[in-house]
Amino acid sequence: SGTSMLSALLQEMGVFIGAAVDKAVYEDIEVARFIDAGDFEGLKAFIARRDGEHDIWGFKRPNSYRVLPKLVPMLRAPRVIVMFRDILAIAMRNHVSMQMDVMPALPRYVTEYAELVANISGLKCPMLLVSYEKFVQFPEESIALTAEFAGVTMTPELMERALDAVRNGPEAYLQSSRLRYTGHVDRIVQGK
Repeated sequence: SGTSMLSALLQEMGVFIGAAVDKAVYEDIEVARFIDAGDFEGLKAFIARRDGEHDIWGFKRPNSYRVLPKLVPMLRAPRVIVMFRDILAIAMRNHVSMQMDVMPALPRYVTEYAELVANISGLKCPMLLVSYEKFVQFPEESIALTAEFAGVTMTPELMERALDAVRNGPEAYLQSSRLRYTGHVDRIVQGK
């Protein structure tokens, strides 16, 4: 939905987004382990360590929207940036990367967006709601708004680097998010 672009942008702005970050998709591997395992006690201790190391830090884990109501109260001064993207664009992107059929996927994305909206509606913290399409269409304005929300002071040099981070589908991301098959196909002779 554009979360990799946003995470890359925040990192370019100097926001710490993790010590172990998957550079193709800009996800914090350590945070992902806690969230995926449902280990909120471990996550609480991890957050305390991270708070001690960084005044401002963040992470990207797209499926964390499912646990935001439980996660946000654990954070020192939470700010949530929520990226929205056209669901057809998401379906078409997943068709390219994961060979998912577009039409059957659309109802799932509608349901996931409904769950996302329900989960963020009750949050008691500052939120920035972002349209991926508008971000790409108006990058300078969107970067400035994101920087202000994140507490980052923009300079002309930082704006140039940030503009470089706002790219639609960089090659490394596309290659890393595609399905891969390992192995080989042997020769078939007389049906065997």
